[in-house]
Amino acid sequence: MRSAGIRLLYQHVEILNRHGYAAAVLHTAQGFCVADMPSVPIRYLSEINTLRMNDYVVIPEGFPNVMSLLKDLPLNRIVIALNWKYIYQTLQDFEDWRTFKIQKVLVNSSFIGDYVRWAMNIPVIHTVMCTNPILYKYEPEKKVAQVSFIQRKMIYFEELRRILYSRNPAFIEKIVWRGMEDLDEVDYAREIRQSRVFLNMSHAEGFCIPIWEAMQAGTLVAGYNSVGMQRELIGSGAEQNCILAENLDYITLAQKLEPLLLDVISGDMNRWTPVIQNGIECSKKFTMEEQERTVLLAWKEILGK
Repeated sequence: MRSAGIRLLYQHVEILNRHGYAAAVLHTAQGFCVADMPSVPIRYLSEINTLRMNDYVVIPEGFPNVMSLLKDLPLNRIVIALNWKYIYQTLQDFEDWRTFKIQKVLVNSSFIGDYVRWAMNIPVIHTVMCTNPILYKYEPEKKVAQVSFIQRKMIYFEELRRILYSRNPAFIEKIVWRGMEDLDEVDYAREIRQSRVFLNMSHAEGFCIPIWEAMQAGTLVAGYNSVGMQRELIGSGAEQNCILAENLDYITLAQKLEPLLLDVISGDMNRWTPVIQNGIECSKKFTMEEQERTVLLAWKEILGK
């Protein structure tokens, strides 16, 4: 499937190649590639001599089977950790990444970095994810009565929808609830730009780039902090940048959504303007230039250059 995490891997490889590094995306099955991604070299684990002595292999956090496969080969093994939930969920008892001779861990979330450093005592290197200012821009005149969400991440969404309908049928009947899955980025970004609200009901994230893309597009974020986002999402006060409920508390989330959905139906979003502007300002930190700078710094540190 298409995802922000997969796009990040392709972006890293594109940056490295542009600066003279011999980098490639490594897939398992021969001939496989992901559509709508940056154009980069691709190699396949199923091909002979794909990996050479002293190569650096970067393995996503949820694949200890691949870590185990490569453990005793003469390679340099790096993990990239984008979601805290998959780390120990995919490991056996009495294992951690040191079991597989992992040397360093790349993260884009301080929460995950602190977690890995504390639990495994492996060196952690932080990089920045970026939002695309061309695709995710604030166009208030094009906003419609729509709530967008990533369908596969919606824990208890049906229960939330039933609560809202019970409270006021107009919340469902007069608002488009757009579940998005496997769209190319141009189509996905168009849906985000025209939505009034981006709903996040994922209970486990690291640094959720779709949230920042929504904020950059002036789409008000509402939902959970997903545990890993509690350092960035602010649900009240002068710096409020979202509507926030405790993780998995879809009852309180429904209650907090009510005034927002009434305004979405009426088309008058004036009282939410400060929250939307705070979100836009927060998202400005995650630029393509900063991603490129931190990726290059990370690899200079990894390679000792």
